[in-house]
Amino acid sequence: MLFFSLAVLIVVLVLINVLLSAALNQGHIVKHQLARTQALYAALGGVSYVFDQLRVNNWTVVAPDIVYELCDNSDGVPSNCYDAPLSLPRSISKLSINISDTAATAGLGTARIFVTANYTQF
Repeated sequence: MLFFSLAVLIVVLVLINVLLSAALNQGHIVKHQLARTQALYAALGGVSYVFDQLRVNNWTVVAPDIVYELCDNSDGVPSNCYDAPLSLPRSISKLSINISDTAATAGLGTARIFVTANYTQF
């Protein structure tokens, strides 16, 4: 009877360990997916910000290209970054915005915009 009780206890402990490991792993997956989703929406916000800056002529499109970097200002803004005017989540450390002049190939008034979001899991 004692061995049966110990066997049941060991089986229960192994099942609890498996369930806890699965729950922790799911938590890491959710955090990673959340950080990726925040980076996507921050990049989309960066594109909207670029459109607005180009519309009011605050930024210019120069040949061949220019890079603007928007950084989170919680730890101070590095010298090569603009203070991010939009509220970035804490998982986003920097938005790199590359604006290329494509007038030679695509016509006047066109530009190519690349936005890259650097994100970390929090």
